[in-house]
This record gives sequence, structure tokens and C-alpha cells, in this order.
Amino acid sequence: MSALVAEQAPIEELGEATRFASTLSGLRAIREGSAELVIWDRPAPDYVSWLAALPEARLPRRRWQGETRHASAAIEEACEACGTPEGIGRDCFLLDVAALASTMAELGGTSEIEIRLDVTQGQPCPRWHRDAVPMRLLSTLRGPGTEFGVGSQHEEPRDIRRLGCGAVGLLRGAKGAIAPLQLVHRSPPAIGRAPRLLLVIDPARDETGREPTGS
Repeated sequence: MSALVAEQAPIEELGEATRFASTLSGLRAIREGSAELVIWDRPAPDYVSWLAALPEARLPRRRWQGETRHASAAIEEACEACGTPEGIGRDCFLLDVAALASTMAELGGTSEIEIRLDVTQGQPCPRWHRDAVPMRLLSTLRGPGTEFGVGSQHEEPRDIRRLGCGAVGLLRGAKGAIAPLQLVHRSPPAIGRAPRLLLVIDPARDETGREPTGS
């Protein structure tokens, strides 16, 4: 296995704020009162090692908002623009993004979502923080996963955990939160100069810039 998608030990529970899902549908546990992070700690999909072997210039990148049913086509356009090779790896990648987008739309109570595929180097978001959205789906598809822990913003948690490459994390955001949140997260420290590929999916904002209310 590539060093860019190194295996790690299973993520342990971190208080009442975390939940674990064994399937994609298990992400619905974010609706439970005290849940702030639901982790689908699935084995890395086969296409993750395919992405790890691609040159940086061929990694798909895109920022897009639209109806969920068009998500796969939008990411396919990004692949075409970057020269991402066709084949089974790309097909599985597109199917996975479409499934994650559909689940996020359902949980957000909207037919539209925002997708970001970010290719980064270094540590673009080093501060511990909470996102100003109702909820956010994160999945690192190349490189080290997002770090998280219990703590206050801008202060390092005592016990830092990290999502695995290919794992899916569904975070409750600060927008509209009823009770104070316990968890903070950040981009992981860089490993050399290897690029990282991060998938982010949010419920879409409406024309006034407001996020839709989750169900």
C-alpha cells in the first residue's frame, strides 16, 4: 500500500460526542441529540490507492453547487479538465461521491448541495475550529485525514484523533447548534510535499446565503 494511504488503528470512541457507523446509512446518527461526529470508518475504497498513484496535476479539483442528481456529472467534468484517467478507478470514485452527496442532501433536507474537491499541500487550516455550517461531510481521499478532539477553538486538544484515508466523517457544525459543542478539528500536519485530496460536502446555501434547515 502507498505511504500516502498508510493504514492506521481503528478510531476509538471520544466521549458521547462521537458515533460510529458500519454503513453509509448509519451516518443518520448525526440526528441524535449529543452526536457531533459520526464516523464511517470503512476500509479505504479501492479507488483511493488509484488516486494515490496519480500525478498531482491529474487529481480532480472542483467547487460546485447544484442539484444532487447532477453531482456525478459535475465531478466527471472536473476529471476531464484535469486529465484524470478513465477506467474502473474513476468510475468507482464518481459513484462514491454521488452516494455521499445523496446522503448529505437527505440529511440536510435539501435537493442541492455544495461539493469541494481540494488538492492542497502543507496545512491549509492549522487552527482548531468548528465550522459555521449546520453539518459538513469530510472524507480525505489521498493523504492524512482530518484531525479532531475535544477542546475549545484555537487550543490544541489533549487527545488528538485522526480520520483514516477513505473514512467518512459527518460533523455537526456551529450553525444552529442548540448546546455548546465539544469537538474541534483541523487539517493534519503535512507529510513531506505530497498533495492531499479532500472531499467536502455541505447542504447548499440559498440565495440569501443561509443554509437550509436540517430535518
